[in-house]
Amino acid sequence: MRIARWTIGPVTQAGFECLSLSIASFCLHHPDAQIVVCYNCPLNNLENIVARFPHATLVNQAQHLEADIPPMGVAWKLYPTRLCPEDHELCIDNDIVFVKPLEEIERFYEGNHTLLLEGANRNYGQFAQHVPQPYCINSGVYGMPPHFRLQKYFDFYVKDEWKLNAFGRHAANKTFDEQGLVALALLSNPKFDIISAETLTNCEKQLIWGRALHFISLNRNQFHRPFRIFKSTLRKMFL
Repeated sequence: MRIARWTIGPVTQAGFECLSLSIASFCLHHPDAQIVVCYNCPLNNLENIVARFPHATLVNQAQHLEADIPPMGVAWKLYPTRLCPEDHELCIDNDIVFVKPLEEIERFYEGNHTLLLEGANRNYGQFAQHVPQPYCINSGVYGMPPHFRLQKYFDFYVKDEWKLNAFGRHAANKTFDEQGLVALALLSNPKFDIISAETLTNCEKQLIWGRALHFISLNRNQFHRPFRIFKSTLRKMFL
């Protein structure tokens, strides 16, 4: 089975709007995937999304608040580390919109390798020394093939707690440890593929067209200029 998984928390209204666009655009190009939305926000924030995607599975992450190592910031997306360990499981940030099909995603679903996304920097928190050079990885999209055990890396590397090490404009993320754990774990697989930054572009500061667009910082910025420009130019694209 092909799993496509999103995680959503208490983000801006624009963040919820982009989640709906993210799911719709992904399904347009990859229609065979089973959609799963993990949430750590009030369910009523997702009413419009639930109505639009009635076949999506919802997973309440509240149970993980009592975990030995509680989730924090962006690390919520690792709770649980796998939903469907026997299947191909793709994890996608809510602030990513797919303009065209991604060949890398199709190869992932058909193959037996991990899938990662190229980033601009090596922001890996306390796990930076464990991520091989020269890879710059962003955890906005990552894929795990059947039987890939991300939990074993979680158990070995995350000893006590997630560290607060995301600062400045990324402070709302709280930690880069999650990104470091994803990078070191998935790069350790004998076979992996990386989506290039030219294919899935960073649209934090300006709208840069690619086959998919990553509106970084949208979840904490209601007036995200690149996202507003995107909506104005493609308002009817995914209706």
